[in-house]
Parts: sequence; C-alpha cells; structure tokens
Amino acid sequence: MNEDELRERLWNAGNLPFGRGQIAVVEEVVRHADALGAKDLQFAARMRATHAYTYGGEPGKSFVTFSWCLDAYDRGEVKLEGEDVYTLLWHFKWMVNALTKFPEVPLDRTYAVLDDMERRYRLAGESLNPVHQYRQQVAAHVGDVETAREQYRLWCAAPRGELSDCVGCEPTAKVNHLRWLGQDEEAVALGLNVLSGELTCIEQPHSMLTALLPPYLHTGRLEEAAAAHRQGYRALQANRAELEYVGDHIAFCGLTGNQARALELIERHLPWLDEAPSPWADMRFSASCALVLEQVSAGGGRHLPVGEESVGALADELRTRALDLVARFDARNGTDTQGRAIRDLLNAEPVTDHLPLSGPARRAAAAQQTAPALPPLPESPQELADHALLQGRLGNLAAEAAAWARFDEVCPEPQGLLLAQRLAARAIDLMATGDEEGWDLGKQAAALYAEGGDEVRRQVMLSRLGIPRGAEELAPDDLADIENAIATLSTLGDPDEEARAWVSLGMARLVLGQLDEASAGLEHADGLAVSPALRGSIAQHLADVVSHRDDEEALTIALAHLDRGITLYQEAGGDCGRLRHLQFMAAGFQAANGELEKAFDLTGLAASVDEPTLRGEALYLRGRLGLDLERMQEAYEALTGAVADLLAVSDVERAAYARVELTYAAHTAGHLHEAADAAEEAIPVLERLGDADETARAKFLLAKVHRDLDQPDAALALLDDVVAHCLAQENVAGAGQMHATAGELLDKADRDAAAAERFTLAAEAYATLEAGAPDQLENWARAAKSWHWAEDNERSFAALARADAVATTLTGDEPETVWKRALLSYEGARLLAAAERFEEALPRTIEASAGFRSIGELAEATIAETLRGRLLVDLDRPKEAEPVLAAVLEALPAEDSDRREEIQALLEEVRRS
Repeated sequence: MNEDELRERLWNAGNLPFGRGQIAVVEEVVRHADALGAKDLQFAARMRATHAYTYGGEPGKSFVTFSWCLDAYDRGEVKLEGEDVYTLLWHFKWMVNALTKFPEVPLDRTYAVLDDMERRYRLAGESLNPVHQYRQQVAAHVGDVETAREQYRLWCAAPRGELSDCVGCEPTAKVNHLRWLGQDEEAVALGLNVLSGELTCIEQPHSMLTALLPPYLHTGRLEEAAAAHRQGYRALQANRAELEYVGDHIAFCGLTGNQARALELIERHLPWLDEAPSPWADMRFSASCALVLEQVSAGGGRHLPVGEESVGALADELRTRALDLVARFDARNGTDTQGRAIRDLLNAEPVTDHLPLSGPARRAAAAQQTAPALPPLPESPQELADHALLQGRLGNLAAEAAAWARFDEVCPEPQGLLLAQRLAARAIDLMATGDEEGWDLGKQAAALYAEGGDEVRRQVMLSRLGIPRGAEELAPDDLADIENAIATLSTLGDPDEEARAWVSLGMARLVLGQLDEASAGLEHADGLAVSPALRGSIAQHLADVVSHRDDEEALTIALAHLDRGITLYQEAGGDCGRLRHLQFMAAGFQAANGELEKAFDLTGLAASVDEPTLRGEALYLRGRLGLDLERMQEAYEALTGAVADLLAVSDVERAAYARVELTYAAHTAGHLHEAADAAEEAIPVLERLGDADETARAKFLLAKVHRDLDQPDAALALLDDVVAHCLAQENVAGAGQMHATAGELLDKADRDAAAAERFTLAAEAYATLEAGAPDQLENWARAAKSWHWAEDNERSFAALARADAVATTLTGDEPETVWKRALLSYEGARLLAAAERFEEALPRTIEASAGFRSIGELAEATIAETLRGRLLVDLDRPKEAEPVLAAVLEALPAEDSDRREEIQALLEEVRRS
C-alpha cells in the first residue's frame, strides 16, 4: 500500500470499535509505514496505536508507541502543531495510570514520567490540575496518605484546563480518592452531582456508577446501588479492557446476596483472564471472583460446576493467583497497601442478605414484606376448620391457608371428624396438582367421615375421588363411584352437597371428552344448588366445558355463563378470589373474541385479587393486551407487576416469558434500562429451558435496547446470535432482517464499510426468497450509500447496479412499488452526482420526480427536481436549469424558508449567467 492508502486505512481504523480488530489494523499500518520510512505516517500510526492499546485492553503495548512518539518529537523528526501536541501531552496521563498496573515497572520510572509530564505541562502553559490528579493517584497506590491528601488539595485548587480529564472522569477519580479515605457520604454527594449532568465520554457513566457501588452500600443507599450495578455493568460487559470493573460488579453481587448472578458473570468473563489487560486487572478480578466462589463454597456449593472446574477448586486457584500478584505489587511498592486491600476484599462480609436488583424483583420483595391484612380468625378448631372451608370455596386462598395454619397450631393432633376435614382439605389441594398422595388422603378422609357418621361429606369426598386423572384411565361407563355418591346424597336432603357430586360427575365427563353429558350434569347441579357461591362455581365449570366446543357460538355461551357466575359471586361474598378468577377467565374469552378493550378492563378487576399466582397471571394477560392496544405505559406497569408476582411464587420459568413481553413494553414506553434488565434476566432462563425461538426473540429485543442506549457493539453481538438462530431454523428472511438491523446500527456509528457489508448480506439473503425483491432492492441501495460514505466508489456503484437490476423486476403501479423505484432513482442520482457523473445522474432525477408525482408525493418530487436543477447547473446548461429551479421555487411552501433562500440564490446565479 502507498502512503495515501495507509492514511485512509488509519483513518478508517478510528471508526472501528476498540479491541483486537482495531489494534490489528493499526499495527498493520505501523508495519507498512516503517517499511516506507514515512516519518509523519509512522508517528501518526503510533499515536493511533497508543489510543487503541489503551482502550482496547492492551495498555502494556502503549509504553513503546508513546515513547517512540515522544522521542521522535524531541528529536525534531516530526513537526507538530495544535491538536497533535495536545494529544501527545494527553497521553502522559494514560502512561502514569498504566505504569502503576504493571509490577515489573519500577516506581522510579513512574515518578520520572510524572516529573516529565509536569515539566512539559508548565512549558506548554497548561494547568497542573491533571499533574496533581495523577500524583495523588500514585500516592494512594503506594499508601502515602499524607502526600495523597496534599496532592488532592492542590488538584482541587488548580483550575481545570484543556488537558484535564473530562467532566465525568475527573470527578470519578475524586470519588475514588474519597472512597479510599472512607468519606462515603462526600463521595456519593460528588457522584450524584456529576450523574445529574450530561456525560458523553466513552468511559462514562459506567465508570462513575462502578466507583459509587461501595459508597452506596456503606451509606445504605441500596436501591441506588442496585440501579448503578445494572446500568454500569451493562455498559461495560462487552469490553475486555474493563476486566477490573467487571470484577467490581462481581464483588458487588457477592456483597449483596446475589451469588447466583455473580456466578453467571464469573462464567461469562473468566475466559478474559487468559488475556487480562494488566496484572492489576488480573489481580482485582481474581480476588473478586474468589470472594464470591468462597461464599458459594461455604454455603454448600463447593462441588458445583463453574466453567470447566468446581466452585471450590476455582476459588482456591483464584485466591492464590490474586495473592501471588499482590505480593509482586507490594514488593515493587515497598509497602503492604495493596496486600491489605486485596485481603480485605477476599474476606469482605456481605452488606445485606439479599438486595433485589431488578425493578420486578424489588417489587416482589416489597410485596412479601407487606402482605395484605387478613380478617380475624375464630378460636376453636371446629370454627377454624369451617372458616377454612368457606374461604376455600370463595377462592380466598391466603385466608384459607391462614385458617388451616392456625388450626394446626391449636389442634396439632386432630381426631375423628376434625381429622377428616383436615385430610380432605389437603387431599383436594394435592389432587389439583395431580399428586397421587391426594387420592390416598382422600380415601382416609372418607373412611373417617364414615366412622364419624358424616355420610354427606363422605359421599362428596367419594365423588371427588371418582374423577379420573385422564381420559385413558377410565372407561366412559366406569363412573359408578360418582353415580353411587349422587344416588346416596339424593336421599340425604342436602341439595348443595348433592349438587357438588353432580359437579364431580360433570368434571369427569369433561375429562373423558363427553362435552354434552358434562354440560347436562353441570346444569342439573345448577338446578339443585341453593348457595350463590356454589352456583357461581358451577357457572365457571359450565364456561370451561363450553370453551372446549368447536363451534361459533361457544365463546358467546361461555361468556354468558361467566357473566352469570360473576353476578352470583358478587351476591355471595363480594370481593373474593373466585370472583376475580371468573373475571380473569372472562378476560381471556373476551380477548379470544376480539373484544380487547373489554378484556383489558376485566384484567384490571381480576388483578385486584390478593393471591399472587392469579394476580400474576391476570397482570400478565393485561400486559399483553396493553401491547396489542398500544397502551405501552399501562402494559409496562402490568407486566412489571406480573413478573414480581410470578417471582413471589417462585415461578421463575413463567416469569422469564413475562420478562420478554416486559422488555418490549418497557422499551417502547421509554424505560430503556428496565427493558434491558428484563431481557437480561429472561435470556439465561430461556436458554436453560431450551426455548431457542423465545431466546432469539429476547436477544433481538435486547439488541434494540442496546442500540438506543448507544451500545452498538453489545447490540451487534446479540444480532449475530439471532442470525445464527435464524439460519439454523432456515429462516432466511429473519437472517436478512437481522443483517439489515446490524447495518443500520453500524451506519449510525459511522462504521460505513462494515455497514455496507451487512446490507450486502441482507440483500443476498432476501435474494433467495420468492417475495424478497423489495427488501433486496432496499438493502442494495443502502449498501451503495454506505460504500459511498466509506469512499469506495467501485463497490458503491456495483451495489447500485444490483439495486437497479432488482428494480426492473418490480412491476406494477402499487404506491409502495412506485415509491421504491422512485427513491432508488433519486438516491442513485445523488451518488452519481457526488462522483461528478452528472450526465448519468440527470435522467434518474427525471424518473424520480415522475414516480413521486404519480403517487402524490409532491414534497419528494420537488426535492428530486431541485437536484435536477443543480445537475443542469453543474453541466453548464443554465437555460435548462432556470425553468426547473423556478418551478421548484414556486412549488415550495412558504414556511420552508431555508430551502427557499438556498434555491433563490442558486436561481439568481443561473439567471446572471
């Protein structure tokens, strides 16, 4: 490559993300520049290399490039002005910071660099603010408290200058100093003041958020600490250069009872340790991991796997690694400051038993601490048993559980009929879950009822026992136990209990798939029942049976049953669990019937229940309906509550699916960090469940969140995962969409060549689809523009030619098709004009204008005609340009003053010529 090509390559390297890829490109330029002997390029390439090494995770290499540049400057081999001198002086700060992190570098060398830094800053007339900052940092590193305090005082007293760290990074360094002195309140106050402003440095705000983690914990600001961890870690999780900060977040998890999350982070980042940015980062990360691993080991998890090792073995290995490294630092420094700090970290005690990290987790914890008050309980065992039975029939599960808990306290060894009631209650709960023990307990209860002479309850229990576990376990005519119970109950004069047996028969018929017989049995039960609550329950069962029918009227009939049931429960007990359950069922049926607004309103009523399982499901449905209705804030609030309730009942898997919906709702409602929290919590669970489709969906949603958080590299990594999933599922359209989304991200980040390659991949994917021509055209056009911005005209026009070829296959006069063809004509004209191929560009503007006008897009037509007029001017054809520009000027709306002035000036110039 010649010198111009190398300079272009070096310039493009500046647009690459920090890391190995950028470093490889810059090192290649250094090698070629050395071979050419081009001093200015050698200097420029090494200056860029110093930057790439510092932020790309290889700061040790920057010592060589910095020294080379400084020596070349001092020897007068390069002439620097303004920005270049400023940059060279700025690099002194990076060197001091990095030198302390390599124990093989003597302290004398660091102090010499500091002295040289001060001398050059004075000669340049720069403020010594940064010099005092880095002298303070070195003093703190070796434990020289007096010098650190004095340098901090001088640092604060010195005015900020052009070489001072940015308005986020300098205060972060001050927060670290205050932390070191134990002045946590002052550190928090300073940090909060900075975070409230606008931070645009690539190191912020995650550096400040990470620095604030210990002060937040030590001052009891736990919610702020949780938010700082989630936001701070998210911003650095994809950057190997931040290994030390990753360790800080792992330690934070260990100190707040979040060992499970800490183990996830350890497993994710442990491979980075093989190529740690520095011995310092290695030591801090190893110690942080050892802290957590030893906590897990002490809790009985020593033999759990983490990576390819056990928790216990890895804990021992990393503790030894950290202690060996810190011994080298202490030997170099001549103090035990770092050794004491690492031992303090290894032996740190948790600050709290468990700090919920995400919003839903905090909400779930708060809900458990503020359980709703229950009505007062009776005193005697019999009254407690009867109260529990009533609450169970009303669906007030918390009140039922409280009554039975109190019963077990006052009557730990019930006998006779009391024991029968207790066993019956347990049996019904277990049978509802399919637990075989339920049927055994039910048989025991029936026998005790017989011994106690309570034939009614015995027969009801026998009818429940007759319900088959599944259709394959019972022949259609083998329902004798239930039918015998009904026959007996019909002679005992208790219509409600006889009705309950008929309900059992209806449920049995439903299990066997006999829908008409099931409905008939339940309707007979409804005719017998006296209690409104029982009749409400029967209405619910009828709705369930009808919903299994495959006919157009099923939903309408089911809803009618549910409406009647709701009315009956309102008569029976007002605000009870069964009422809320019917409202939840009705919401589902209304949604299936297309009545989303009615369904949404019903979920609001159902979600007022105290029982967290039903409330969680009602809120989950409400959130999904809110998404369909585009009521995003309400959907976000409902889904947050749903996740909290599902976590409260330990339904982690269901909560993962709700979190995916929450990701979408939170993102659309503008709650970006909450959206990222939800997706990041969901993905590991979905991966463990093996649900590849939902995992891919969650990653796609998270990628869009990272895009909007201006974290493109994290987004691109996720999109690559989704591309792999789509290709594995032979979903070529999905892969094309992901490549196009990645191209948009790269375009926004001004990484034009990479964007063009992604748009090309998208176009090639759509080319394999029968109906993919419109998307293929769009992505070839995007690729052409991106290659143009990457200054690769050959590829730009090749992509444009591919787009033109596809456009010829788009036939028809549909507005969308006409729009795409017209837009391509216009964009192609712009690209040709930029390359001064005016004659080729001109006819495209005519095509574009005609296309836009044919579908009524007059504003776009005017823009295309403006370009046509400019091209005619460039072609020195003013007589043709004048009427075109005059027509454009006449068509422009009066409020478009900027374009009007611009075209007026151009028109006057044309008329003068």
